[in-house]
This record gives sequence, C-alpha cells and structure tokens, in this order.
Amino acid sequence: MMNRLKVLISAHELSPIQGSECAEGWNLVTRIAQYHDVTVLYARGSQFSPDAYEKAVAEYFKAHENKYNIKFIPIPQPRITLRLASLNKWLSGKSSSIGIPFLYFIGYRFWQKCAFRYAKALVTANNDSSKQEPYAIVHHLTQISFREPGYLFKLEVPFVWGPTGGNSAIPAAFYRQIGCRAAMYEAFRSVANKYAMRSGSRVIKAIKNSSLIYAFSNEDRSLFLRKGGNRVELMLDAGCEKGDRKPETGDRKQEGRPETGDRRRVLWVGQLIHRKALDILIKAVAGDDELMQTVEITVVGDGPLKSDYKKLINHLQPELHISFTGWLSRDQVFEKMQNSDVLVHTSYREATSNVIPEALSCGLPVICHDISGMSIAITDTCGIKVPLRSYHESISGFRAALKEIRCNSSDVLHRAAELSWDNMAKQIADDYARIAD
Repeated sequence: MMNRLKVLISAHELSPIQGSECAEGWNLVTRIAQYHDVTVLYARGSQFSPDAYEKAVAEYFKAHENKYNIKFIPIPQPRITLRLASLNKWLSGKSSSIGIPFLYFIGYRFWQKCAFRYAKALVTANNDSSKQEPYAIVHHLTQISFREPGYLFKLEVPFVWGPTGGNSAIPAAFYRQIGCRAAMYEAFRSVANKYAMRSGSRVIKAIKNSSLIYAFSNEDRSLFLRKGGNRVELMLDAGCEKGDRKPETGDRKQEGRPETGDRRRVLWVGQLIHRKALDILIKAVAGDDELMQTVEITVVGDGPLKSDYKKLINHLQPELHISFTGWLSRDQVFEKMQNSDVLVHTSYREATSNVIPEALSCGLPVICHDISGMSIAITDTCGIKVPLRSYHESISGFRAALKEIRCNSSDVLHRAAELSWDNMAKQIADDYARIAD
C-alpha cells in the first residue's frame, strides 16, 4: 500500500453534474483522493456562469459524504475575466461553451494567475511550517489544452501536467470541403499551435519543468518529448464509468444484415458545427442504397448548422431515416445509447470526446476517425477507426464501416473497464508515489 502524499491539484473545470472537462476534473480528483490527501483549486464557475461549479459541488455534498476529506477551494473568476466574458458573449452570442476562443483564453489566463498566487501562498505556508506536511506534488489537471499550462510549474514542487494535448492538425485535403470560415479557423489554430511552441514560451518552460506529462495522443507525446519533456506517458482525457451500464435487452445483434423491418440504429451525439462533421455520416448513408434500406439515424445535439444539414438531407435523399432530438439530459443520452446499435462520431478534430467512453460504458461500439485520443481508445474489439486523409475518403470509410461493424457488447464493456476513471486515477496516484520517492 502506497504512502498517502499531500497533493495540490489545479482543476479550473470541475463539477459533479457537467460533462466534458468538468467531468474529467471531478472524476479524477475524487478518485485520486482514495490514495492521497488532495487539495483542489477550481474555478467558482465558468466565465459565462461564474458561480455554477461551486454551487454544484456544495449541492453534491449535501447528499454525499466527503469521504476522503478533499479540500475544495473555489477561486472566483477575476473581474477582468468577467468583463472579457461579457464582451465575448455579446460578440459571439455565446454560440459555444466558450464563445470566441481568443477572448476566452485571455480571460482564462487571468484566472490561472489568481490560482497561482493562491497556490504559491498555500505551498509556502505548508512547506515552511514544521507542523504541517509539505506538498509532495502539484498537478495542472484542467483545462486540457496544452496552450495554457498555468503557472504551477514555477513552484519548487514536482510538477505533473495533463492529460493534455491538442497539437494535431487536419489534412490539407479537408480544407476545400469544410467551408471558408472553418478552414480559416483551422489555419489560424495551426499557426497558434506553432506560436505556443516557440522557444522560450511558457509552454516550453512547463514542458521542461515537468516531472511527468500525460499526453492524450501519440502526436502530442512525440512533440512533448522533442521539446524537452522528462517523462511523457499516454493517457486519455476522458474515462469510462466502470463499463457497467449494460444494455437492458442483452447483447445487440451485430452479426450480418438487420432483419427486414429491423433497421440498424445509428446514434450521433454532438454540437452541429463544422468540425463535428455530421455531413460525413449523412453523405455516407444517403449515397448507398443498402444503407438507406437498413439504417436509421438519431442525432442528439443542436447548433448553428442544423438547418443546413436538413437542407442537405432534402437535397441528397429526403427518404433518409433520420431524426433530430435536440439536446437531451445525460440520463436520456445514456438511454439512447442503450437502445442503439452503434455510435458514429464523425469529428475530424477532437481530443477523445466524452461521448466515446460513455458509449463504451453502455456496451455500444464506436465508429470514428483514427485521430488523437480516439486512436488509443478504440480497438478492433470495440469499434472501427476510419483514416483521416480526405473528406471523400472519410465518407467512403464511414460507409464501409457501417456495413462491416461487428462487435459483441461484452467485448465493448471489457474495453470500457480498461478505460475506466478508476484505472486512470490509480495510474496517476501510483505515478505521484514514484515521483515523490
């Protein structure tokens, strides 16, 4: 049994009721606390909802015991961040969870500076006191973007960073098919990534000062090592819920063609935006007579491209069996997963996406692009990965995968157990102990 260490974690996003990075922060912090004494600095709320995270944590512990005595310290969004958020909301109409990324990350950096001042005072007070155990590890957990590593690496305490990444770029062949605006954004993002990795940047300093970095893709791992990382390990940025959300009706029938009148139920979940690329699935099915006769699609989510996608369907194939549900609650999404045959995730740029481990937790196989964390998460036993080469090759690849997918739900659940939050937290806890030795 490992010795319990005193650990300080920065998790800007942390909430027991929200998904994405909030789910990562919550699921890992609460599980790491089984092995070590955890203090976590987290944002009181998001830039658009400044008190949301603190309220969610407080409500959770009204009904649940803080069994491992985790110290939750909410750090409010600075005044300048809130002013930037107001401008961001006005300019973007809050078209996404962060609005205009440039403005969001400026505000986020100011929060990180506040968190660092608090962390520095906390570490100094503890490490200079003869009555308190010093901090053995500091860990920058969320946000996952490598472009904002925070400032904890400046402390004289072993620094752990991640899971993090985001260096991957889409093939040039995609630019011609995703629209001018989306192509311009991808080009700007590629330039910003290179700028962040320039010599002497805070990102480079964080890489070189780290005792351990968790990267969520092979591309990111290789780059961090080239830039001076001491130790870089692969770890997904999203985990599974123990793989115990079994289908209510037993194993799904994935062998052979569906029976007459029994269509294969395809589920798609996400924002209706360019990089999620729902149009790839629409064109894959609409362009094939066999799939038109054997597949029905349910789209969970909403976004600015919804009307465009409906126009595309009417233009290509009005008879396509497809329904749009809008956004659903997390429990409703899991219900959809338990009553589907395959999750199709067409995004051409993503980390891991929480929807993928959530699907695996339900025994639902996944078809996705062979990119970033998805390259690691999906194996032949739980799905099919389509190479990301060009737009038209992706359409053909998803079309072929929909015809070929053969996965037993028990095999999928086994993979989900391997990728559980519990296993991720245990690995992190073990690594803390090795670093502190």
